[in-house]
Amino acid sequence: MSAFILGSTGLIGGQIVRYLANSPTYKTLYPITRRDDFRLDSRITNLVDKNPDNWPDFISSHPEVTTLISALGTREVSRNSRKAKVLNKVDYGINYSIARVAKENGVKTLILISRENANPYSLSDFVRTKGELERDLKNLGFEHTVIIRVRMVFPRKEGQIGWQNTLGEWLSRMSRNPLVLRSGNYPCMDVDVARIVVDFAEKAESGQLENRVTVVEPWEIVDMADQLIDTAEKLADIPEDLSSIS
Repeated sequence: MSAFILGSTGLIGGQIVRYLANSPTYKTLYPITRRDDFRLDSRITNLVDKNPDNWPDFISSHPEVTTLISALGTREVSRNSRKAKVLNKVDYGINYSIARVAKENGVKTLILISRENANPYSLSDFVRTKGELERDLKNLGFEHTVIIRVRMVFPRKEGQIGWQNTLGEWLSRMSRNPLVLRSGNYPCMDVDVARIVVDFAEKAESGQLENRVTVVEPWEIVDMADQLIDTAEKLADIPEDLSSIS
């Protein structure tokens, strides 16, 4: 199986590529980007064009791809900001145009990183644009559409040492602190989101994902990620040779 990834140079998108590169399900990954960044694995083939208007052509030229994952988006801007045009161009325009072509070319699963409270009727340009995108992507009719809404996302990069590792561990603990969760901020780590994305993608490919549309809210992310970690640790404890168990 193979997957397109949008937003692969960003905080969450970069982790998604790294986790997909370790997935036994996906043999080829196609990050679509403006610059050639990923050389971590022989399965990664960067599709590079500085003009995003040309990106739908990449979709058309790879009809074998089954999954589209998008973590592409801008930071939140004020209602009257001059960046509103960029918001509409990137957060809605690029995402929708690529998703539409992907659906036409047989992509079965779409996974979108969205924003909490996304609402097509919001007075906030940012929240409204996210809501309009969610609504219109659902209407494209993929076999599976998964929308993961995030609030506060902290970075955690594997292999860090010194103060960077200490900070990463502290942020990870804070994101799971009951007092922080009760505050309504619902922070999570970038790796938490990546784990969930890859799990949904793998389940869709294996036929284990039943719902046509799934929406994950910010307060669900940490628990879902922890459950995936617990399951992986339990599986790691199972001997490969089950006959050795008396």
